[in-house]
Amino acid sequence: MVYRWKAEKSSRSNLRRLARSQLRAAIEELIDPFSDRADAVHDARLRLKKLRSLVRLVRKAAPQQFAHENTAMRDAARALSLQRDRQALIEALDKLLGHAEREWNESGDHLRALRNLRNRFVEAQQHESNGADRSQLIEQVADDLRSATGRLKAWTSQAHDRVVVAGFADSYRRGRLALRAVLADATAENLHEWRKQIKYHRYQVRLFQEAWPAMLEAHCEELRRLSDYLGDDHDLVLLKQALRDSHADELGEQTLHDLVELIERRRSELKADAIPLGQLLFAEKPKHVTRRFMQYWCAYRDRCAAQ
Repeated sequence: MVYRWKAEKSSRSNLRRLARSQLRAAIEELIDPFSDRADAVHDARLRLKKLRSLVRLVRKAAPQQFAHENTAMRDAARALSLQRDRQALIEALDKLLGHAEREWNESGDHLRALRNLRNRFVEAQQHESNGADRSQLIEQVADDLRSATGRLKAWTSQAHDRVVVAGFADSYRRGRLALRAVLADATAENLHEWRKQIKYHRYQVRLFQEAWPAMLEAHCEELRRLSDYLGDDHDLVLLKQALRDSHADELGEQTLHDLVELIERRRSELKADAIPLGQLLFAEKPKHVTRRFMQYWCAYRDRCAAQ
């Protein structure tokens, strides 16, 4: 099912339809015996992010229900995160290798050590993915999502147009506040929190992009690009920590030192790309951007009704 608001449906109907479809798809992906386990976990975690974006649309009207469902979805995503974290380390190392090859040339002890380390990460990921404990954990997450399906009507019961508009504005406002924290102090924690808020806002924008596809699809793409910059930064932070905590001896002092310097240079480049883009995407005040988006949607809904 397409992740879009339908003009002919009520807000409550749209919210229930979309949340139910994401829950069902996540469950099916996790329990499918023929799916690639890593891909299934990745797709299920994306659906959980969409679900957390949806439940944020009722945050103002139903704070208790929001808190319960958001926590349940967060915990389910965290249960699946071990394998994703390992994959993130592999992807971060792959991207970093490209920069390392340009800086350190095509050969040398540094690159050899990094390639050997990548092979060990891949072996560890395969072992974790195929373990019996991992299969049991995934089955438990699927059960938790089935329980969440049974609670769906409760947290969507107060959904109507004004509630959804307030939720949309609140998500944008939180993204703007997170940017302000980054501008004050661009710590890894502040950057990661900003990325989470960007994702919630982006998924909410996607709901309404049928109103003006040419513009809103481009807007979503810029939000995705911003999120990718910050995601690469976060993965590098995880990689640096993993190298220092678990792989310092095998890399050697000089290789580790040079690699950490390379990581920090790359992080500086990513922040230099992300922050100006974010300042553009979050330049408007919440009430202004919300009014503008809702005017797009109302014009689209009126056009659909007239056809």
